[in-house]
Amino acid sequence: GTQGDILYYGASGAPALLGFGTSGDLLKTQGTGANPTWATPSGGKIAQVVTATKTDTYSATGPDNAFVDPGLTVAITPAASSSKFLVMCTTNLGCAQSEENAARLVRDLPSGDTVIAQGDALGARIRTFVGSRMPDSGDMEPYNMIVLDSPAQTAEIIYKLQITMQSSSGSTVLFLNRSDSDGDDADTYRAASTLTVMEVTA
Repeated sequence: GTQGDILYYGASGAPALLGFGTSGDLLKTQGTGANPTWATPSGGKIAQVVTATKTDTYSATGPDNAFVDPGLTVAITPAASSSKFLVMCTTNLGCAQSEENAARLVRDLPSGDTVIAQGDALGARIRTFVGSRMPDSGDMEPYNMIVLDSPAQTAEIIYKLQITMQSSSGSTVLFLNRSDSDGDDADTYRAASTLTVMEVTA
């Protein structure tokens, strides 16, 4: 035999040889009464991974339910129009005590922005991916978002984070990666936010 060959038993019960296959092939059984064969792997694979990390802070005064871009984006060009994109984001928001804040993920194309996951519309309620009421001005609210997007195109796509808050006075401030009070002491934290996009091909 030759290195890489596989010995198996044929229908007569006599040993038979399956010659070495092509690099990357898998050994495939065809069930009872059939000989094994080599097969080309099929199914999804990760074609590319692009990530961005924002370690500085961002602030916006009184957005009051208007979503703003804090500058966390990822640009990716699909390998195929059939690709899906696993979009994962971890972010940290701060604002005054009892104010509400929210975050969402957006696909940005020349034709306009598309929110890729948000709650159903109902009355005057604000649609978002995640949201919460801030328990204390010294806290940050951590959010983790994961969504599988199917843009069906090959042109470059920009995925981005958008954030907002409900400002009761119109002058309160929304922060990314820091708390509202942000005291200069060992009890106060500064955080980082990340956005990662994985292309999954068929």
